[in-house]
Amino acid sequence: MKMLLVTLALLLFAACASKSQLRNDASLKVRKYDKSKTVRYHQPLELKIGWFPYHDETVERKEENVWTVVKEADAQEPMHQYTDGAMPMIIINYPDSTQNITLEMNIDDALLGRLLKHSLMTEIPIEMPLKQYMEKADCATCHPADVKIRRSPLDAPAKR
Repeated sequence: MKMLLVTLALLLFAACASKSQLRNDASLKVRKYDKSKTVRYHQPLELKIGWFPYHDETVERKEENVWTVVKEADAQEPMHQYTDGAMPMIIINYPDSTQNITLEMNIDDALLGRLLKHSLMTEIPIEMPLKQYMEKADCATCHPADVKIRRSPLDAPAKR
């Protein structure tokens, strides 16, 4: 019963709010689409996790600002013979291309989402450095000037 009253109150509030909005606007437009009728697709990208072998090495200070890696095994020896473990990385492949990029697992989730969204929408493969990529794959390059683009702090500044 309590849930029913809350639902009715929300519906009443929504109806009143939308009625005042309708009075203020001469006409409203809505966009209706059919999810079952896709007319075009953007180029796909493929995500997978790859496990890369690693070897811990020691770094020693030789001079004030000079460091050197101390080799613990013979440089001729293949890496898999002295691997300390394997670490996961995100690999993004572009199926119709030879391009791919490897990103560390500790990448910020919001940044990863933005990179994927921008790459899918602009069809520009992700590349390093990421800051320049975000400028190159800016949404404003494709959208008409009258389309409002929701910005994120991770996006490049608007160039209009």
